Amino acid sequence: MNSVFTGLYANGETLRIEPVELRVEAGRLYLAGPGRSLDFSLADIRSSDRLGRVPRFLYLPNRGTVETGDHRAVDALVALQDRGHLSRLIHWLEARARVAATATVLLTLIALAAVYFGLPALAERAAYAVPATVELQAGRAALATFNRYLAPSQLGVAERRRVQALLDRLGRQQHVNRPLVIEFRSMGGKFPNAFALPGGIIVVSDELVKLAENDQELTAVLAHELGHVEHRHGLQSVLRNSAALLVVSTVTGDLSTVTSFAGSIPLTLLQRGYSREFEAEADDYAIHALRAAGIDPAFFASILGKLQAARPEGAQDFSYLSTHPSTADRLRRINPDGHLPVVPVAKATTPAAKSPRHEVAAFQLPAGTGVAKGLTEAGVSPRLLSRVTPLYPFEMSAANVEGKVTVEFVIDQDGNVRDAQVLRSTRQEFEAPAIAAILQWKFVPGELHGRKVATHATQIIEFNLEDLPTTPAPQPK
Repeated sequence: MNSVFTGLYANGETLRIEPVELRVEAGRLYLAGPGRSLDFSLADIRSSDRLGRVPRFLYLPNRGTVETGDHRAVDALVALQDRGHLSRLIHWLEARARVAATATVLLTLIALAAVYFGLPALAERAAYAVPATVELQAGRAALATFNRYLAPSQLGVAERRRVQALLDRLGRQQHVNRPLVIEFRSMGGKFPNAFALPGGIIVVSDELVKLAENDQELTAVLAHELGHVEHRHGLQSVLRNSAALLVVSTVTGDLSTVTSFAGSIPLTLLQRGYSREFEAEADDYAIHALRAAGIDPAFFASILGKLQAARPEGAQDFSYLSTHPSTADRLRRINPDGHLPVVPVAKATTPAAKSPRHEVAAFQLPAGTGVAKGLTEAGVSPRLLSRVTPLYPFEMSAANVEGKVTVEFVIDQDGNVRDAQVLRSTRQEFEAPAIAAILQWKFVPGELHGRKVATHATQIIEFNLEDLPTTPAPQPK
């Protein structure tokens, strides 16, 4: 291919510029000017990129340059070199503004898709690769941050043990291969809440425990939080929020650095909560776990409704529902037919006695204890005003196991129950529900010589399967 064009030549040694004629022939560039004739192999010549109508430059092997405005000739020269595809593409796009704009939009969409889909997938893979010891360290770091904002729990030891037992049973049923620990904290009496942290740590507020009316509702919340734990949503949140950490951890394989960032988890949960994607995933886990435990998922819907109602009006939205999907949508998904849950109960029975719901102990306590050792003929026995029926442990009802618990307790001068303890029981699983129920009973206090006194009493609680109500089957709409 023969091509002739003109240009301005500079030898690179002086500032003198002279017009020259250039010819491409047989793989070589021939340059002719006043008193000058040169030729070079095309393979040794470089050219500047084509940018609109800006003149092009040819860089020669002898350090000389040629400036020319003949873009077609230079493009032909580059084509013979089999180089410059990118330059030609850029020029082609510059000449077509709409195509360039469309290409820019497409590249932007591709980059966003890589961030939206690629980073979450990479974060999930990295989170599951974190060793259990590192995950637990991350959870403890997050808990240390939580402790700056939350007050110590005011719940009694028996109440905390009861809630922990619910989580332990749930973990066994779900075959969770890690210790599960509930950290109880107070949120000023205003915010019923629960948070799942890495390493099997779940923070539960006193307000949530008081809001739940039964063990099934508490178990539903714990099942949801256990879903966050098992799916490692805490670690995934840390990794998603720090792309640099994610890339470095993935490339180097060193995942121990996540503990340095774990302190940000509480702030994320308090301000925004887990992502909607994580919440939906935890909801699915909870529904499956409840059904496997023989608990109606309607209890989950029930506690969600109470959480929604308990949110202070106009308060900052960092409650349990802050970034969870719409409560109404969740309720429809969890409990499609909207039926009410039925709580299985056990009945309390006592031997025939003057008082059908309690019997006063007939022994004398040491002086100074403040508790009467029993009432003489001059005394008036306590009278039951209200009682809470113990809940039948769901794992016992599922296994068709019955039982009996004898509880000793004190009815104080105000008619409240305190110092309840188990004297004997047929199964340990029945003890916590029995104690929890009796502690909520109310009495008219006993009297001795016209003065209100504290009185010892015992109560037998029987757990009989025949007394359990039958949950009606949901009716199709």
